[in-house]
Amino acid sequence: MKLILSLLLSFITFAGFAQDGFDYGDNKPINQGKYGFIIENYQTERYLETLPRLQYLFVHAPNLHQNLYILGANMYEKAASQEKDSIKKIQYQDTV
Repeated sequence: MKLILSLLLSFITFAGFAQDGFDYGDNKPINQGKYGFIIENYQTERYLETLPRLQYLFVHAPNLHQNLYILGANMYEKAASQEKDSIKKIQYQDTV
């Protein structure tokens, strides 16, 4: 019985330290906030105001999660379709 309790306690302890699949880089609180902002703005289709935070995470947390790059490609494509300035539109298309 003690062995089972010890194993259960060990499992619970190690499960608490498990990774969530995200690598937020050196500044976890700030990068988590920026990623949350990106997710929220993606869902509400506010692409243009999200691009600076997306670029920040590309530089400061490049291994955050593969979803960052999937969302990023979608956001740049949609931002290019929303942009009225032809030079910025080309820049967004080129970034994808």
